[in-house]
Amino acid sequence: MRGKIYDISLVLGQQNTTFPGDIPFQLKKETGFTKGDNYNVSSLSMSAHSGTHLDIPYHYFDDKKTLEKIPAEEFILPAVVIETDDTPSVTDETLKQYKITEGSALLFKTANTVSGLNGSGDFKPDFVYISTAAAELCVEKKVGLIGIDFLSVDNFHSETYPVHKTLMRNDILILENIYLKDVPAGEYTLICLPLKIYGSEASPVRAVLLEE
Repeated sequence: MRGKIYDISLVLGQQNTTFPGDIPFQLKKETGFTKGDNYNVSSLSMSAHSGTHLDIPYHYFDDKKTLEKIPAEEFILPAVVIETDDTPSVTDETLKQYKITEGSALLFKTANTVSGLNGSGDFKPDFVYISTAAAELCVEKKVGLIGIDFLSVDNFHSETYPVHKTLMRNDILILENIYLKDVPAGEYTLICLPLKIYGSEASPVRAVLLEE
């Protein structure tokens, strides 16, 4: 029997928060029954980093693979949801409390979720991020993916993006803006398939967790 399925994706057009300077999500109804047409057709305008989205190493390293070249199996991983009250960032000391399996995904449920910031549609610059030391430990443990419950794994005030670069230099994927409000800490299977976009460094995803 299949266990519970948790949808950890934000609703684009309803719960989306736009990173400052990024292109906001917009759905435009091109044709529709209300216009006298026989069908509904919409167009989309957005950043590849809209809503719940996946960053791949090409985002910061020009010699890495673009999105369409990454095998689909790299987006389906055993995962651990870690609930932490660390502030202002998730620390390596928190990670040391867990047995981390090579190739797994670590998803962090932080004060971004508990405070209601994630999913609110609001942007606040002082969100909880991942510390550089935690990122370095993830590299040491050879994790496959890191997920955070807001727009970036890096400190908003950083201009050098050390966490992105530490992870991506070592081919670790990044899943940002995951919605973990109703998800208990524990072990799952993560499925976060991106759109297969030629030449892209990121894509929105419909991410789900399958209960073990």
